[in-house]
Amino acid sequence: MTITKDDLLLMIKAADPLDRAEFEAWPSRSQSENMLARIYTSGLPVPRRRRRVVAIAAGTAVFGLGAAGVAAASGVLGRPAPEPVKEYLVELDRGMPDDLRYNPDVDNARAVAAAAGGVVYLADLAGGGYCIEVSTKQSHPGGASCVTADDLKSRPIDVLAPLPAGDDAPLLIGGRVNSGDIATVQARFADGEASTIAFGLDRAWLLEVPADERASVLAEGLVIEGVSTTGMVMSSQQVPPMLDDDPLGTKYDATQPLVLETISDGSDLTRVLGIKGRVNVPGSPTLEVRYPDGTSTTVALGAGGLYEFRIPADRQDDFARIAGALVAIRNGAVVASTPIHSVAYGRAHNG
Repeated sequence: MTITKDDLLLMIKAADPLDRAEFEAWPSRSQSENMLARIYTSGLPVPRRRRRVVAIAAGTAVFGLGAAGVAAASGVLGRPAPEPVKEYLVELDRGMPDDLRYNPDVDNARAVAAAAGGVVYLADLAGGGYCIEVSTKQSHPGGASCVTADDLKSRPIDVLAPLPAGDDAPLLIGGRVNSGDIATVQARFADGEASTIAFGLDRAWLLEVPADERASVLAEGLVIEGVSTTGMVMSSQQVPPMLDDDPLGTKYDATQPLVLETISDGSDLTRVLGIKGRVNVPGSPTLEVRYPDGTSTTVALGAGGLYEFRIPADRQDDFARIAGALVAIRNGAVVASTPIHSVAYGRAHNG
């Protein structure tokens, strides 16, 4: 069925009827945003497990002036990004060399998708492409993704799934469709249920995982699918479990032969100032840093296999464009190895 104007007005009234005090407070930003969030996730009755998803199952309803229209009319979609989001987007380029900077148009960053718990903001790149940021409704940045013009064809759906900040934080999964072959996006949960996610602006979308699917998404993740007009799945992205069971990033260190952390001051991410970590290889191995030019330096091991090594000042640029390696040697043979490279190198090779 199609939602008429009368249906829409009834939906708004049911979602949050205004009393006089609310009407007088409407011009305040916090009041209007809080009310809009409740409207945007309301809708006509739909099957359980879909009620709080930013979606209506394919074939169940056509939204016309539905949720996205309400959001746009109320000034959420299209509004400028708040300062914390802009600052986070600027930080993406801090310490990067000129040829690896994204240079997003932060001044014109704008809201392109919304749900009760958050907003997706998008900033265009000068040469094509974009950076997107999933933020909570309090404008707390949750994570960003940048797609250059060269990467658009190889990424039909851009998916960004920041880990929740706490037990009560919403589970937000957002992104943008870059392929013209994809007509709709849907989330498929571990129990087999699928929900179509409504587009906002610029073919961006945001899913807030409903409460009755929260446990499964935390434990098992979900799949985001791009579907053609004929119902064919054109692209599929697996979102891993969203439970942060390793907030310090050290839970699995003991299972790794070599644990390596590079050290940088953040002002120049082409440089590696030092390395530190732990060796779990048995048998008292020798540890070496091998530079990209083939030279090497022995690294002293401390108690428990811990090490920390300061890269000489004249070698700190060596890992900017070519990776070196940290190797563990026992009886003259390499028994474990892990690459050493700068943060800038990582962006150049992994985006």
